[in-house]
Amino acid sequence: MEANDAAHNSYWETSEVVFGLGLVIGIVFGLVWPIGFPVSRGILIVIGGGFIVAGVILVLLSKQALLQGGQSSEPRVPTTKVLSRGIYAWSRNPMYTGVAFVFAGLGLVFNSVWLVVLLVPTLVAVYYILIAPEEAYLTAKFGEDYVAYKRSVRRWL
Repeated sequence: MEANDAAHNSYWETSEVVFGLGLVIGIVFGLVWPIGFPVSRGILIVIGGGFIVAGVILVLLSKQALLQGGQSSEPRVPTTKVLSRGIYAWSRNPMYTGVAFVFAGLGLVFNSVWLVVLLVPTLVAVYYILIAPEEAYLTAKFGEDYVAYKRSVRRWL
């Protein structure tokens, strides 16, 4: 395996770190300056729970599609082909989308405006730290095959 034949070569360039940092910052802000939604706690739990379930399903479908396609979900492992079946026929980044749903759901379930608000800068960080390098890597590695896939499948949903 070629040392640089992967979109990411550092542990810090993972969704666990990027989303995790956003969650930790949101939790700290919530402890220091708690701000909740002016909505019934029951409604927040139902809606947030729905987001969490949808997110977990997206992550599981992503992992299943990767497994069936002979690909690893580990970002430091080289990609061997453009995967466009299963959930990847609907989204180029279903795993990140799923984690974003879980993040938003946690914000609602725990009635934390901070978590919901911090999802936006977290997704900006996800784009620049994770997605942009992955897309550049895949374009360089697979050329027109990946460019055609990008044209036909949305980034998120």
